[in-house]
Amino acid sequence: MPTQPPRDQFGPRRAAARLNSIRMPAGGLPTQREGLRRVLSTEFLPVYFDAFEDGNDWEFRALRTSQWVARQWARRESDLAPLLDSLYEATDDVLSEVLKGARLGSAAVDDCARRAAVLGSMIIAAVVFEYERARDSATAAGPQPRAEHEVMKTLLGSGRSDGSLVHVVAEAHVLVAVRLSGVGAASAEEAFYRHGGLRTLCLLGRGGGYVIIPGCEPSAASAIAERVHAELGGGWLVVEQGDVSEMTACRERADVLLDLAAALYDPGVYRLRDMLVEYTAVTTPSVATRLLGMIGPVLSRPALLQTLTAVIAAHGDRVKAGHRLNLRPGVVDQRCLRIEVLTGQELVNGSLGLTALSSALAAHALCGLGAGEC
Repeated sequence: MPTQPPRDQFGPRRAAARLNSIRMPAGGLPTQREGLRRVLSTEFLPVYFDAFEDGNDWEFRALRTSQWVARQWARRESDLAPLLDSLYEATDDVLSEVLKGARLGSAAVDDCARRAAVLGSMIIAAVVFEYERARDSATAAGPQPRAEHEVMKTLLGSGRSDGSLVHVVAEAHVLVAVRLSGVGAASAEEAFYRHGGLRTLCLLGRGGGYVIIPGCEPSAASAIAERVHAELGGGWLVVEQGDVSEMTACRERADVLLDLAAALYDPGVYRLRDMLVEYTAVTTPSVATRLLGMIGPVLSRPALLQTLTAVIAAHGDRVKAGHRLNLRPGVVDQRCLRIEVLTGQELVNGSLGLTALSSALAAHALCGLGAGEC
């Protein structure tokens, strides 16, 4: 028979340690399994740890976590049953693990069992309430989750025009074009839902995509994009605004800006005003042709091209560019002087020459991507 643990060795810390051995159930449809596993292991197990470890405000954390999970589930699924079934099983697993090999009736065991039962009931009640509220809100405010991709495709001009899909989001939109780097689409989507709200529409895949935030002011959308970017820790985001009839044009403009940002600048959040000159240059064929002719001598010299790219990315800061290239300041200055001689443009921060060279490099980058006039 298994040895019973001494009473003085059983308590919240011991129960919390035992949670590491629990494999949470992942019931439901095959497409839901990964989501359920993530919800239970990533979102709820830390709440149980807090409760068993006497963490501060674990009841409040349980409520907030339950509300967030319910809202995310409401966006994706029309049936709450698979999630509830898994939550019931999760609570049973926690109770079984807490009580395994313990002497019932001891104060420590009873306290842990009580906390697990109370927490499980609290989570389930909060999930049910918030799920129903989120579904009611989504029905009144916008499209159902399963229609989301069709709405996105229609708004962005890549799907059939269907008034029944478009009329539900008829006010001004903010479009965020996304290019991911080192992070998955699922993580980016969750971040946009969390910061942008229930009505956010996402069409993200491997490498990036588009996000539409209905009824959002540009300044607020930029703040949302900044928070998402900070959470993801990388990638390029371009923010554009327009009404339904302008979404296709917004997408086309954002695509060019995204290419420019990725080619010229460090990861971050950008708007048209940040690259207005470069955008105008590369979208005007005659100007783009002249710029390509100007930068031609630099393109044939890899060391100079590498230096020019680094200086532009550093917004003219040669010291920063030198650090990026691991070059001494004197070497950077020498190369910049050579670039100035070859192009006739001054490579100094704030100068028209730096702007012209940035635009020329942008035109070259877009030609390499198969965009613009070459």
